[in-house]
Amino acid sequence: MSASTPRILAGGQKLKISEVNRHFISAYVTDTRLMGVLAVYAHWHLDTLEESEPGKGNAASDMDNGSASSDPVTWGDLHQFFYIDCEETGLETYYEIRVNDTKKVEEREQAMIGGLGASKIDLSETELRQLMCRYRVFNLQRGLPMPAGLDNYGFLFTPNMTPDPGQQQALMERICTKISSVYQLINYFLMRCFGQDHEGAHFLALDDTVPVDLYDRYVRATFCRNVIDRKPSEHPPGADKRTSARDSACGSPLPQTETREYLCESLVEMDGRYEVIVSRVLVRDRKIAGLEYCSGFPVSTSEAALILRKTEYVNVYELLLSEEELEENIDEFSVGFHATMTCCENGLLFMAYRPNNGHVNRPEFQLNNDVAGVYFLSDGGQLITAAYSVEDAGHLGMTLKKSVLAPYLLPHGKYKFIEPVLFEFIHGDIERFETFLHIFSGEEE
Repeated sequence: MSASTPRILAGGQKLKISEVNRHFISAYVTDTRLMGVLAVYAHWHLDTLEESEPGKGNAASDMDNGSASSDPVTWGDLHQFFYIDCEETGLETYYEIRVNDTKKVEEREQAMIGGLGASKIDLSETELRQLMCRYRVFNLQRGLPMPAGLDNYGFLFTPNMTPDPGQQQALMERICTKISSVYQLINYFLMRCFGQDHEGAHFLALDDTVPVDLYDRYVRATFCRNVIDRKPSEHPPGADKRTSARDSACGSPLPQTETREYLCESLVEMDGRYEVIVSRVLVRDRKIAGLEYCSGFPVSTSEAALILRKTEYVNVYELLLSEEELEENIDEFSVGFHATMTCCENGLLFMAYRPNNGHVNRPEFQLNNDVAGVYFLSDGGQLITAAYSVEDAGHLGMTLKKSVLAPYLLPHGKYKFIEPVLFEFIHGDIERFETFLHIFSGEEE
């Protein structure tokens, strides 16, 4: 072997990303632009091999005579994760993994996109750079700080890669889920309007005459619930029931050329204050053709809670595992059950989300209907599950039966509550659920 032939060394965690070669492997973005958020992933190969190809970084070199270096060449992997809030905070979070560890990548992916109900859209390197440049401009225009770690992802902001209007439209087509019904169209449109996301709302509008800024006075508003009704006058005489049944069964297909009129009753929340807003929405050519404010009135917190109330189905199990054994199996919840983990004072909370955002495609939309169920590991040694329909409760039970935890779960109680109580237990300081119920119901234990 010649002395000038480089030796290849695996590793690379200490490589300075801005000064080495970066080879694009793959990237994806979630199709959740119309929900107001995006998660972006990119995978790069890094090395210090000398090369003159532009756009790959500048490898450090000890050469002073133009000949190949005899120093060893180091290589490694870079996995990048970005979280983007399209309404307020823009490019918000950056996380990286510097080793090619599939388990770590899956765990970070689950934590990042587990609650989005997303599909992954593959991106080319050009599309990745255009998307990142687009949201860099978003942050700069609003005076928002960039996430920590800029030295390690700043290379993505290639000069002259900020998308022009045509490229931006092409990107929007890629990162927005396909609209298949009137319900989905209207719910997403009003969600974008109340989020002051003019770009997202305009994407769903027929033309520039639609007032996408109509609800800008509702600052930092959360679109909690929406009920859509088609105006009866639009139905042919004597066919109201048949038309309504057909629309409901097929998700109210998008009209092609006729204009249809809908009334929407929306519950929005702004810093703890609630208001019900009634809107008139016109739909034509698979787009929003008109929006009009009809009326609005405030509601109390208790009234809002009544509107959003759900039946809760709770199952309690004794967990026959030691703390050490539980720690070894904790991944079964986050990765195996496709749930996101949150540490609480009274234990660990795992939220299991639906695999898609089908809850938007309904005449009655409720924001938290994306939750399929809850798993809570209490400090008292219990596993408690909660769901908000009989079907979802059954699904949680079947998931547990098929899991590696099944032999260590002893059924302890089964409950139905006309309104949710589990989160009161989670945020309290009582370790056992049955003790909480005795106190909650005013009984002596």
